Amino acid sequence: MNGRISIPSTWFAKLMDKAFAGTLELKVKYPQATRAARGNSKALITHVNDRPGHDRRYAIDAAKAMRELGYKPLESFESGIRKTVGWYLAENGWRQRFLKGVK
Repeated sequence: MNGRISIPSTWFAKLMDKAFAGTLELKVKYPQATRAARGNSKALITHVNDRPGHDRRYAIDAAKAMRELGYKPLESFESGIRKTVGWYLAENGWRQRFLKGVK
């Protein structure tokens, strides 16, 4: 493992589409997420002209931390993001506070 991780921006859209396809509960809980409910989250991605290529991928290179500090991740980036997205979709308290503007 060289420590470099590259995730295309469309990967997140596929993750959301898959989450919404798996349960009616999310469609009811997030009625405004119509694209995800229809399996079309990719249509929400906008590439901007002033930063060509920037939105095509996101990369993290942890090689230096691995080499010099002996860092070894307990999770892969992909499994960690899946868990994080799952938590945000399942957890309702933060969302309600955010929508109401309560800190």
